[in-house]
Amino acid sequence: MLEGLERVLGRINSIQGRIKKISGMQQKFHRMMYGKQAVKKSALDTAVSGKPLAPAANRSAAGRAGKQALSRRTTYGEKAFDDYINTCSRRFNLPPALIKAVIKQESDFNPNAKSPKGATGLMQLMPGTARILGVTSSYDPAENIRGGSQYLKDMLTRYNGNLSHALAAYNAGPEAVDRAGGVPDYRETRDYVKKVLQYYSNFTRL
Repeated sequence: MLEGLERVLGRINSIQGRIKKISGMQQKFHRMMYGKQAVKKSALDTAVSGKPLAPAANRSAAGRAGKQALSRRTTYGEKAFDDYINTCSRRFNLPPALIKAVIKQESDFNPNAKSPKGATGLMQLMPGTARILGVTSSYDPAENIRGGSQYLKDMLTRYNGNLSHALAAYNAGPEAVDRAGGVPDYRETRDYVKKVLQYYSNFTRL
């Protein structure tokens, strides 16, 4: 009787050992396929391309990694988003150098940028402005540049093509420009307009 029980227990232990071994192999395979480095790379690729992550099971992990990356500085070259910029340039009839100049001043080409006031992405869209412009993800470079370019075009139309007034409105809001009858006497806004115009000149010469 005892010998029979011992054989049964022995078989149970053997089966449990095999299950543990298989589980370990599965975990190792999962780390190889969807490890921390792979998740970080996928989150970064999504931020640049705007395409959804391929492995559906890994989207939540990539989302967490992406949120953690928002507080870190990410440097991109000045030509990294040229395709999106050129598309919006044609769509809104804006010089690509102007869109690029605003991006340079707003975020220095960091799609994960977030200001203390809550503006996000390459062209630093406030949540309310993003909603009005139909931008669902301000950290998506394609959506952010589209929304920012549309807003910049709206400001140029509002101020009859006056670039300084449009840039001041982009920075301080059109209400401030309307009250001042031009560029408001805010140091930040005046510096902003001056820097964007300088970047615009520099990018135009390239």
